[in-house]
Amino acid sequence: MFTPDWIVRYMVENTLGRLWMLNRPDSELQNSMPFYIVPDGNGEGFIHIEKPEDITFCDPACGSGHILIRAFDLLEAMYLESGYRRRDIPRLILTNNLYGIEIDERAGQIASLTLAMCACELDRRFPKRGIQPDIQVLNSVELDADNLPHSLANKKKLVESLAHLNEIGSLVAPDENDLTAIGKAIEELSDRELFADTMRGQLIAAKHQLEVLARTYDVVVANPPYMGSSRFNPFMSKWIKANYPDEKGDLCFAFINRICG
Repeated sequence: MFTPDWIVRYMVENTLGRLWMLNRPDSELQNSMPFYIVPDGNGEGFIHIEKPEDITFCDPACGSGHILIRAFDLLEAMYLESGYRRRDIPRLILTNNLYGIEIDERAGQIASLTLAMCACELDRRFPKRGIQPDIQVLNSVELDADNLPHSLANKKKLVESLAHLNEIGSLVAPDENDLTAIGKAIEELSDRELFADTMRGQLIAAKHQLEVLARTYDVVVANPPYMGSSRFNPFMSKWIKANYPDEKGDLCFAFINRICG
């Protein structure tokens, strides 16, 4: 909504499109990418892919899905060039290729709807196939600090991040220890413990969201949120300084670090 279409196409064509061209130098796809810039050199060190299904593409601040829509269009062209049936392409794209992360529920709903509409253009029966676009809307998980399972007792930073997940979103970068701690915490809960069912549900939700945030992707494209430090609330100011000290001046710098890291 706020990013001009040519900028979105430029970003997608020079990331997703470039990956395809590096793997398929004889592809005619370049002719349909007006903003594509042929890279200098021989493209050493690029990710090798065998088929379109192998590509994973993520927008970690997807908003209403503008970038994901253009990625869908480009992936459609890749599948068609590779000889796939037109009606099979939406299912393959939405189950193998595209991922979006967002903190605003309404924006996530719009992104999901627009991708579903893209799919319907290729497959009129798509709504009956039971496939949903992979748009993860992050929700805060506020755990009872006085009744934490033993595995989370020394995970104050993780517990705090979960409690503010709908503010800091994709900037949370869980590691293997965080995922292990959440998994062990779920196992530690006993049915006989007071409020165990409630906390177990919270921990399962937290584990799912952390797994989403821990994934890596072949291509990450975003128009990251821009917010100077003068507009941070007290929690955000403290959290950014602790987790992104070199990028604390603006959220966009923190997102660039997260994407490239």
